[in-house]
Amino acid sequence: MDSQQPKNVSLARFAALIVALLAVLVAYRFLDGGGQQEPGNAPVTGESVTIAIDRGDGEKLIETPVDWHEGMTVVDAMHQASAAGSFDFESQGRGEGALVTHIDGVANGGANGQNWIFDVNGEQAQVGVGAYQLKSGDRVLWRFAAYE
Repeated sequence: MDSQQPKNVSLARFAALIVALLAVLVAYRFLDGGGQQEPGNAPVTGESVTIAIDRGDGEKLIETPVDWHEGMTVVDAMHQASAAGSFDFESQGRGEGALVTHIDGVANGGANGQNWIFDVNGEQAQVGVGAYQLKSGDRVLWRFAAYE
């Protein structure tokens, strides 16, 4: 029976180590980002916003709803829609400093001075994608065009 005791002690220590590691990971997940929620990890409210993309090349307009949550910004909604497979989207930076790098394979700052410009409910935004907070029911339209 003494030969079984070291195995049981080792298994108990291994289990305790796994539990401690999981506790650290859970704590890190809740504390990371100063309380900011990562795209796709917000609680589902049953409310939504709509993302529409007009590449300006005559192709079919992409339009997709995403689940809305309190404090959601345009960049949050774009990452959520991209994670769901609606289109490709990449940005750099966080918060007010977030910048769009490309949408659906079209890079920002393209030929002829064209860029990705967004409107919310028909009005051109006056702040960046990481600063514009959406309300449930909002419609975000992205156009690839020259800024006017």
